[in-house]
Amino acid sequence: VSTQSTGGLIRISMAKMTNPAEVSSIVQGLRVSFSTGKTKTKAWRKTQLFQLKKLIKAGEPLLTSALEKDLNKHAVDSYLSEFQIIEHEIELALSHLDSWLEDEYVTTDLANLPALSFIRKEPYGVVLVMAPWNYPVHLLIVPLIGAIAAGNAVLLRPSEYSAATSQALCHLVNEYLDSSIQIVTGGKELNIALFKEKFDYMFFTGGTVLGKLVAAAGAASLTPYTLELGGKSPAIVDSSADLKIAVKRLIWASLMNSGQTCLRPDYVFIHEDIAAKFYQHAKAVIRSLYGDDIKNSKEYGRMISEDATERLSRVIEADRKFLIFGGNYDKSSKYVEPSLFSYDNISEFSRSSAMSSENFGPILPCVQYSNLNDVISFINARHKPLAIYCFASSNAVLDKIIDETSSGAFTGNDASMQICNSNLPFGGVGLSGMGRYHGKHSFDAFTNAKAVMKKTTFFDLPMRYPPYTQTMSMLGRLLLTPRSKFISGPLWFLHYLLTSAAGFFSLGWKYSRSFPLSSGQIMVLLLLLAAWFYKGQNSPPQLH
Repeated sequence: VSTQSTGGLIRISMAKMTNPAEVSSIVQGLRVSFSTGKTKTKAWRKTQLFQLKKLIKAGEPLLTSALEKDLNKHAVDSYLSEFQIIEHEIELALSHLDSWLEDEYVTTDLANLPALSFIRKEPYGVVLVMAPWNYPVHLLIVPLIGAIAAGNAVLLRPSEYSAATSQALCHLVNEYLDSSIQIVTGGKELNIALFKEKFDYMFFTGGTVLGKLVAAAGAASLTPYTLELGGKSPAIVDSSADLKIAVKRLIWASLMNSGQTCLRPDYVFIHEDIAAKFYQHAKAVIRSLYGDDIKNSKEYGRMISEDATERLSRVIEADRKFLIFGGNYDKSSKYVEPSLFSYDNISEFSRSSAMSSENFGPILPCVQYSNLNDVISFINARHKPLAIYCFASSNAVLDKIIDETSSGAFTGNDASMQICNSNLPFGGVGLSGMGRYHGKHSFDAFTNAKAVMKKTTFFDLPMRYPPYTQTMSMLGRLLLTPRSKFISGPLWFLHYLLTSAAGFFSLGWKYSRSFPLSSGQIMVLLLLLAAWFYKGQNSPPQLH
């Protein structure tokens, strides 16, 4: 693989896979690096994010070439689905890192005043990021951005199936990033070695089978993890939809990367009133996107492997009688034609081969419906999907789907585009995944939110210690009464006064010394006054 980078020609030979026996020493080296504290500094985090920005800019030609070799991805497709999202995420992290790292101050409850309470954002430590082959750059680097911003040492594991891209990433990571960020390549043996190690956090994107192994490894060592999986995401085309726009967006999303996308629309419900027009538009859109000779289209990709092609060919043959478009494939060139299926009824649809598992390819099974409640029941009877898409001009229809279904995401009148909004968390529910990332959510995913309380010693509430007297009992009741209880009652002002006074002293404002009484004496007087006033309003029962 070769490309122009930083003014010179880079040639990369296929590097050898990482020896699984070396994993322990690599992880130990990362732990030593993290223990020095350098990854926790703001300077290190910003420097590595800038270096990552350079890596993407200089390495884009190399990575584009590798993506074409692995997946036959067009250069524009590679930029839109891989590099553009990464660039945006890096800029977002650099722009907001200072504010993300600030301590988050929270209110201290009355029983703990005077004290200062806040949340400290600290890194987990040594984290593992495992990426799949379908978007091998995007799905490795975007989690890495969050891990770096949070201050972790990172071990990256790209997929062995996208071999050319993985080797390009290895070269670029080693050239541009600090030694606290390591990358390893390999197959099943490497995964076994990785799962034997104790990480402080694991982030996995991929299939359910390997995801369960990650979860099992996490459970064995009590290591927290994020799982970004997939599943069968449904699309609904209502009779009120703008059909031309709906079909164009839906078909584009379902065929992007030749259908090898975790959040693609995997099957479609079409209202019976518009079904004929839907199929007509769908066939026309496919031809407009890729031409009449789809196999030779530069914009249309390939399956990742012959095994993937073989799997999809079996689905096509099993459901061929329902085929209305496409159905051709060539195992030797890993080509599968965009294929539409229309099933006669919901029974045949649900029993079809195309509905037996996630298709993860350019296969789109469709069925008609008349009652939206039946569609909702069908979706809710299955595993919660990564996303649900609904095309409708009626807000009532959109809101009904939002309110009566559960999924990782919902997008109205488009498909897959929610991934571009870094302000939205990305992730699944149940078998479609757990945990969220993108934007600040990536920073949060790799961050331990440590609860911190700093208390003074100049005042110690006496009612917490035995022996318990009636006065102390009333004071204890007052202190433990939820603040909402005071909102409409006569004690609201007194509760506010106590909280403000205690907070005033806990912050140590210079004006506190102008009082004739010490802060401790004032606190005692305020608490006694509260007890007396509270007793007159609502005498509490005795504590036993």
